Amino acid sequence: MTRSLTVLVLVAALASGCDPGARVPSTLLTLEDIHAAPVAPAALRSAPEGAEAVGPDPDPRGPCGASVPPFPVADAAVAVFERPDVTVVHAVADGAPGLVDAVRSDLAPGCASFTKASVAGDQETELVGSLDPGPSAAVGYVWRTVVGDAPPAFVAHVLIEGRDGAVAGVWVFADTMPVRPFVTALAVRADELLDASP
Repeated sequence: MTRSLTVLVLVAALASGCDPGARVPSTLLTLEDIHAAPVAPAALRSAPEGAEAVGPDPDPRGPCGASVPPFPVADAAVAVFERPDVTVVHAVADGAPGLVDAVRSDLAPGCASFTKASVAGDQETELVGSLDPGPSAAVGYVWRTVVGDAPPAFVAHVLIEGRDGAVAGVWVFADTMPVRPFVTALAVRADELLDASP
């Protein structure tokens, strides 16, 4: 239950009110993509209900706490995969000018932790480090987060700019530090799908 609340807070920008028809389903990761990634957590399952279980993020922030443009949820297609201790979210949307650049410009290893507002209260957030997300038009990082009295959780986040103005986000939420090769493999596959989209 505690981890579910943490995921709800962290992925709040991704789902409620989104139009899954805005991007065709072929632009989203599949369960086969998830299981084909190196060191993929066993027993992840598709969870389409997860994309409808959250609301908008009241306080979108970059890796070190700067305000950034929100992920454009109004036209996002969302796929969710989960097991009790890991949740993977992949979202694809059109038109997020400046989002990837804003996140990239706020990525400074060693920055101070910060507090951001969330739907469940204040969220203490600390940058653990940057990720090499694979695609050159991408930025990635890992946060350690705490909401209220909940135990710490981790989120690996990669944003990818498409050549047609689309943006993809891959989030891996976990009770322990996500394995970097797994996150990078998902980002590379998400980039391939974004480039192949109509």
